[in-house]
Amino acid sequence: MGRRIAGATALLWCGRFVRDPLSTASDVVSRHGSLVRIEPPVSTIRRLAPKIPKTILIAVGARHNQAILGQPELWRTVNITAAGKKGHVSRRLGRGLVQMNGPDQRYYRRVLMPPLRKSRLEARGEQIMDIADREISGWPSGAEFDLWSQSQELMQHLAIDLLFGADRDVACPVANRITRGLSISMSLGAALRIDLPGTPYRQFLREAEGIAEAISRWASSKRGNHDPNDLLALLVNSPTSSGKPPDDGVFINQVPTLFGAAYETCQNALVWTLVLLALHPDKQKTLIDEIRSNIGGAPISYASISRLPYLNAVVSESFRILPPVPLQYRVALDEAEVGGITVPAGTRAVLSPFVTNRDPAVYEEPRRFRPERWLNWHAKAYEMATFSGGPRVCPGGWFASSVIKTAIARLLKDQAVVVPGGSHIDYRVRVTMSPAGRVPVMLSREPASKQPRIRGRLAKALELSKT
Repeated sequence: MGRRIAGATALLWCGRFVRDPLSTASDVVSRHGSLVRIEPPVSTIRRLAPKIPKTILIAVGARHNQAILGQPELWRTVNITAAGKKGHVSRRLGRGLVQMNGPDQRYYRRVLMPPLRKSRLEARGEQIMDIADREISGWPSGAEFDLWSQSQELMQHLAIDLLFGADRDVACPVANRITRGLSISMSLGAALRIDLPGTPYRQFLREAEGIAEAISRWASSKRGNHDPNDLLALLVNSPTSSGKPPDDGVFINQVPTLFGAAYETCQNALVWTLVLLALHPDKQKTLIDEIRSNIGGAPISYASISRLPYLNAVVSESFRILPPVPLQYRVALDEAEVGGITVPAGTRAVLSPFVTNRDPAVYEEPRRFRPERWLNWHAKAYEMATFSGGPRVCPGGWFASSVIKTAIARLLKDQAVVVPGGSHIDYRVRVTMSPAGRVPVMLSREPASKQPRIRGRLAKALELSKT
């Protein structure tokens, strides 16, 4: 049975969650168990924020993941960005595949899935490698640089070239504008929904208008383009689920979500994987030895990456300990039962891959980066929820894994990643878990001789050696 927290204590937990959701979710579970029902005081909080649900359910672990993720018709995905204005284009922005349910969701999943399939990506393996090689060969060597900005450009170009018809001149500005709009929409000021000149909410509305206009223009250029690997071309040239020609609303709904899944998630995962390797020089050395001994002096190929089991283990462990989407939100469309308790319709469930993936009953030393655990072991269904789970599991998981492994193998074939000692590395959580500020690194021939000491929130999220 789950623990119930109400009154002022519930209000305190809600306030903590807004400030630091990951540590708060971890603390709630540590103190009260894997299923916690939080009921904020209605008279206090709902007058200020009427959209706050009466019941919030913190649910982590395989059992509760299955109960919620396994029933997508009962538990609908929640949009956590600022609510759009009624009758305004912001209401439609980004309400794509992730937000859909029923026949519409199944239809668009079928339309958009082919370019993301394993077989399709394997057939394009050398193209993936060529793009990664061109981009990474331009990274500075021997001088400190910001890994976050370099990874953003790399993953944008990979996603656009592979999934959006290589329209970099058009797509990169659209991608950057979507990222900027998302950042504004996730701010506390935008959440207050005060539509006055100069307010964050007004800024969000204007940004939404610009994004919608840019997407509409881009979509128009895809009419008659039947490239089977271009997600936007597939949308533009396919009928809707009801058989009608698609209008701009379809593209405005889908493109922001597709972009976010295609490059922002991958960008975060690549940065955190490389940082984890830099913070664990012994693990990085093991991976470098595997890459260089298997590849030798020959040019690295996409096919050769499949012969690198430790690389696969490194990426799996990175996805586990620092999942790029650390929180998932669902709302109950009807009365539901989870873990032996019944919750009313409208209950907001907070699922945390970040906490689930650190379950000590499943993972020994869960706060330590230990790729070796994946060499002869696999997590069971719902025990690792990095890409969600159940019928709505993220269709882009194989794409993310493929491009990240390719980028790492290409980089470490010739270089090693070093984080300067004393670096301050923070993270922030919006939809994704991303760096808050620069991520300083250097490239050298070999890893650091010892583990660097870092400062900031990232260090608190990991169990690092004290030497």
